[in-house]
Amino acid sequence: MSWERVAADPLVRPPRPRDDYDTRSVVLPAAISPIHAWDVVSAEPRPLLALAFRVRDAIAARFGVKAIGGFAGERRLHVREGDRLDVFLVEHSAPDMLLLTARDRHLDVMICLGTCGHRLTIT
Repeated sequence: MSWERVAADPLVRPPRPRDDYDTRSVVLPAAISPIHAWDVVSAEPRPLLALAFRVRDAIAARFGVKAIGGFAGERRLHVREGDRLDVFLVEHSAPDMLLLTARDRHLDVMICLGTCGHRLTIT
């Protein structure tokens, strides 16, 4: 089936431009590694976020979607490709970059934590 024929179908249209890219940077008082940044972000107990994860997991389970479970808060000094950080797979680990992915039936998520001097960027 050609794209022209599919595009002509009133139920199918050409894909719209994606708008799911987001990045934020912050200058910290001291330089830190990407894994240290992950530890800081994931270690703090957040009761509302834990509740949101439980509700999400209960609803998603009915549709065959993997449970997230939340953040374990386990501190790590080093990670390498293939390791797991909670629900995320470590795809790349370098002194200045940590690339994490979570892939499921309905959604793929990629997070990149990068550092350059005192600047931390999360994409």
